[in-house]
Amino acid sequence: MNQNTKKIKSTSELKQAFLDMLDTHKDENDIQRFLEAHTEMIPLPVMDYCGLTGNAIISKFKLGNEFVTDFAYLTGRSYYQTFVLIELEDSRKKIFTGNKRNIHFSKDFNHAVDQITSWKAYVECNKEKILYQIAKLLGKSPSPIIRFMYVLVIGRRSETQNSGYKAAMLAQKNTSDTIIWTYDSVLSNFEHQDISESKLILSPVGDQRFKIKSVPEDISTTIFGWTSPEDIIIEQPQIEQLKQQGYNIDAWLRGKKLLYLDKFINQDDWKDL
Repeated sequence: MNQNTKKIKSTSELKQAFLDMLDTHKDENDIQRFLEAHTEMIPLPVMDYCGLTGNAIISKFKLGNEFVTDFAYLTGRSYYQTFVLIELEDSRKKIFTGNKRNIHFSKDFNHAVDQITSWKAYVECNKEKILYQIAKLLGKSPSPIIRFMYVLVIGRRSETQNSGYKAAMLAQKNTSDTIIWTYDSVLSNFEHQDISESKLILSPVGDQRFKIKSVPEDISTTIFGWTSPEDIIIEQPQIEQLKQQGYNIDAWLRGKKLLYLDKFINQDDWKDL
């Protein structure tokens, strides 16, 4: 396992590994692999006080046959949630071009923003289809209010550090439903967040099911309190990992909901284990 995917315990080591990866990666797929291996660093710029729904991130969520997001997640209450779609671009792509007198956004940056605009148009025309796709992850409410937010991660902060004008130009691209971060913003968010938790990574399977792609160490998730094996596919290696962390997955596979301490059927179940 290479440096970009091996588990790193120390916060300072993880920060340095992230910076090293940004200097040596081949493309944005390497960035995504690193973040999936170190899920505490996945950018979550939009977060309701109720937190990340199920403590789960979706990898490669599809918008029809036209688009594939890099990450997506839900945050909010059972009756009002936000679905956040994330696009990762290469950190080496430039945000600006031109000289001090004639500053323009780069072709790569404009293309990335156009991608987000295309996502927005798709969502606007296909909201019911998307709600159907994520219905099993929404929790107990059968018809919550959903808003959509979009996140673009591209480039490095060094482009704007010595130019207030560039910083102001980039700030103008942030809107009520779109957030643009550099990879330095990702690192800064990781450094300053109060709690750095690992997350489940889910992959879409068909139109409405998901598969657990990876289970990090010490995962805390409520997702087994409302989903069923018909909703979430778990392969044997992930089953064993969850069992080792105390989840009564055998009971969940039999159709029980894990409600007590998010790992057990009830208090007696916990005592028996």
